[in-house]
Amino acid sequence: MVKDSLKHVREISRSKAIPERMLDRIDGRLKAEALVLERRLVRLFEKARKSLKELEETVRLLENYLSRIEMKYATGEMDREEYERENKILN
Repeated sequence: MVKDSLKHVREISRSKAIPERMLDRIDGRLKAEALVLERRLVRLFEKARKSLKELEETVRLLENYLSRIEMKYATGEMDREEYERENKILN
């Protein structure tokens, strides 16, 4: 959106319909807004990356827990009822 606005401003400047000084101000404001939006996007990307890492760690922990439950059941350390209850909690 900002890039489209910048393109439009440049097209107008070629037509000389608006004074150069005014176009420079508009161009400056649009570039500043583009920079603000870019910084917000970087922050959102970092937040998403952090959330993804947290989710990956949670999945890893749950997979490990499920493996332990399956091992206990397979070795007889856990009866079927307890195994099903634990498995149901995870699913």
